[in-house]
Amino acid sequence: MTLVTTSIILGNSRLHVGIGSNSDIRDVYYPYVGYSDHVHRISLGVFADGKMSWLRDGWAITQEYFSDSPIGRTHASSDERHLKINLTDFVHYTWDALWRKITVQNDSNQTRDVRLFSYQDLHIDENPLGDTAMLDPHLQAIIHYKNDFYFAFCSIPAFSQFATGRKEWQGLEGTWRDADDGMLSGNAVSNGSVDSCLGWDFNSLGPGESKSIQLFMAVGRHFRDIRRVHIHSRRDGFDQAMRETEKYWRNWLEQGQDIGISGFEQTRVQEVYNRSLLVLRSMCSENGALIASSDSEIERIGGDTYDYVWPRDASWCVMALDQCGYHEVARRFFKFIFNVMTEKGYFLHKYYPTGLFGSTWHPVPFIQIDQSGIVLFALWNFCRTSGDIEFIADQWQKAVKVAEFLARWRDKSTGLPNPSWDIWEEREGTYAYSASAVYAGLNSASQLAKLVGSEKHATIFEEAASEVKQGILESMYDEKLGRFLRSVNPRDEALDSSLLAINMFGVLPANDRRLASTVDQIETELWVNTKIGGIARYKGDGYLRVDQNIIGNPWILTALYLSIYHSDAGDPTRAKQLIDWATDRATKTSLLPEQVNAYDGSPVGVLPLAWSHAAYVLAVRHLANLASTRPS
Repeated sequence: MTLVTTSIILGNSRLHVGIGSNSDIRDVYYPYVGYSDHVHRISLGVFADGKMSWLRDGWAITQEYFSDSPIGRTHASSDERHLKINLTDFVHYTWDALWRKITVQNDSNQTRDVRLFSYQDLHIDENPLGDTAMLDPHLQAIIHYKNDFYFAFCSIPAFSQFATGRKEWQGLEGTWRDADDGMLSGNAVSNGSVDSCLGWDFNSLGPGESKSIQLFMAVGRHFRDIRRVHIHSRRDGFDQAMRETEKYWRNWLEQGQDIGISGFEQTRVQEVYNRSLLVLRSMCSENGALIASSDSEIERIGGDTYDYVWPRDASWCVMALDQCGYHEVARRFFKFIFNVMTEKGYFLHKYYPTGLFGSTWHPVPFIQIDQSGIVLFALWNFCRTSGDIEFIADQWQKAVKVAEFLARWRDKSTGLPNPSWDIWEEREGTYAYSASAVYAGLNSASQLAKLVGSEKHATIFEEAASEVKQGILESMYDEKLGRFLRSVNPRDEALDSSLLAINMFGVLPANDRRLASTVDQIETELWVNTKIGGIARYKGDGYLRVDQNIIGNPWILTALYLSIYHSDAGDPTRAKQLIDWATDRATKTSLLPEQVNAYDGSPVGVLPLAWSHAAYVLAVRHLANLASTRPS
């Protein structure tokens, strides 16, 4: 079976759409990015010469983005059918509407009648039961709705055929089967587990001739919402909506796209860097929630998705955006994350984009202590880059509550944080990564306290940070091994790429012999010994591992955090090599996965992973900072 990956993601802060490598629309999230996913699939097909063919069934498909914007293009062709179909897709930057321009070209030397079909299989509110699909003759639209979710499918020109029906019930396959003979039934309403199909007639299509339709999906919480979006969309049309959307995102990107490294302009690095900024922005909801990934394919493997807010992942993403001047996204995130903080002052495992506690495999009290430390570290980063003291003052009482918990929740004998779940969410203990994040959080809180004039808190947090650092250096470094331990309590000598956190969180400078020795062993022993290469998380990493004969799959972010270390250590050559390695692992649409196949470099895990894109932006910025400080 051919792996279907996400090739294109589109969206604003409410409506988010994922398009698969087989051309299907596979995810439609609304009204939050990551919640709820209302679509099972939306597929296109054609009927010509007495035969029906769906693009998902063996057509040759290539995909790309339209320049530096969240506007996707899909090119599908079939030598057997002698047809080409070109799609241009985007979500309007402010109106909750998905636009599709579909162009059908007759690639034969004969005049033919061709019919285009669009099949809509929705699971509204992530449940196929209780839906309604109906024709609205006044709007000239097929409307799917349930409770307070409405989806209207309309086109310019209007569709010439339609059908609604049932699927996934008593053996019924759906209205896509109704298109097998090229004619739809015209059934105007169905309820239960339902779907719909629309058709357009392209009669007498000459050799090489092409014709187009403009299809849009209006989304809202009430019928009046989709009616308003429908009226606006039909009035302005595809071209105007695309011009507005392209202009908005080009202006948005202009603020942060200057890498500042001579020779990087118009290169593949610049392309992936720009796409990374757009991906990070696309993962942000209007309420400040910033999810890890919108790729639902992982659900088939693990029974759950990544469309949650992890304080850790989101903080890295916010820091990357802050470095590029996108401070409003950070403000929204900090308001969101401090509002979901527990009464004791720490953050739980992960959250739905609504702010409710997400699914977990951790026992009570659900603590990954690094996730509380990194939020404060990100807040201090925001303060340094934005200079927004007023915002810091507004959030200070919440931030100090987190810092007080970090200072309190420690082992008095070592100064280190109490055992909690590690960065990879696999083990419980006192980990070097977690301790480094706590150090960074307390140190950041001390700096923030000085800004707001709370000298008492500044002293308390500074002393606590110093104790954590002392604990890391005295309890976690092993002279015989010549490197840091992964954890103490329990003692874990495994070499882990997360030890790079000692540099990233500023526990030690990059040129410290203990850190340098640790990183040297990471680079030597965790390098995956295949033609693809890359850095595994640790030896024996079994998560989605493609082959038992390798130490683990290479991860994008591990290579990029290693690049950050080399930039900090003053080695731009190695830093650039690792960025180039990650760049080569990007898809043709410049998306970065969580992991890659060690043998062919194909994506493994979710695609895209926001954390991978954040690490890419941060690695490039670190290299740029190094270049700016070196003599020319």
